Amino acid sequence: MYKLKYLPWRELFQIAIIATLILIPLELLVGWGYSSSPIVRQIIQRIYTPPLNTIVYIAAAVGVGALAVYIGERRRVVGLVNNPSLWALVLCVMLGLLVKSLLPIPSILVNFRDFGTLIGVVFGVFGRAKKLSR
Repeated sequence: MYKLKYLPWRELFQIAIIATLILIPLELLVGWGYSSSPIVRQIIQRIYTPPLNTIVYIAAAVGVGALAVYIGERRRVVGLVNNPSLWALVLCVMLGLLVKSLLPIPSILVNFRDFGTLIGVVFGVFGRAKKLSR
């Protein structure tokens, strides 16, 4: 508990906000493509049929987690590549996704209510951080 106080919370929340703000236009773009193009609608309907939809949700969540670490890398956040900071980043990203789910924005790519999202974000954060630590 003592170490939690000294994590770079402000930077981690900023990273999560930026990652969420990048995700929102992507979801709006996919939603616009779904509503305006029959070809895109067919592709999305095929991708989001079970069991492929679970894989797509998890893959999108992995992308969001990796994007968050990438943003932290570009912002040169000190101490980002250690376990407590990465778990705190997962928490911040999930809180960002929670806030996004409360907004009237369609959750096409990343659905907060799905447990696969948490798993995907964890894999994305730690997978990308593992590449950084090499």
